[in-house]
Amino acid sequence: MLDARAEHLIFPGLRNVVRNRVVALVARRLANVAVADGIVILGRGRIIQESTFVEHTAADGLFRALWLPQNDCGVPGPRTPGKG
Repeated sequence: MLDARAEHLIFPGLRNVVRNRVVALVARRLANVAVADGIVILGRGRIIQESTFVEHTAADGLFRALWLPQNDCGVPGPRTPGKG
C-alpha cells in the first residue's frame, strides 16, 4: 500500500509509463484510477460496469457508491463535552 506522498509521485507519470499497454490497476483510493482511459468494475467475477472515470462518478452504480464516501469533504463539527 502506498502512502499519499508516494501516490503523488507515482500516479501523475503513470500514463506515460504504460502508454499503449493494458494495465490492471487495483486501488483503494478511487481517485488514483482517474488517469485510466477506461475502468471496468467487476462483481462476482463478471463485468458489472465499464466506463470512464468521469462517467462512473456521474452515474449510479457501485463505483459511484464507493466514490462518494471517499470524497465527502464535510468536516465533522467539534465534539460536545460529555457526548462521546
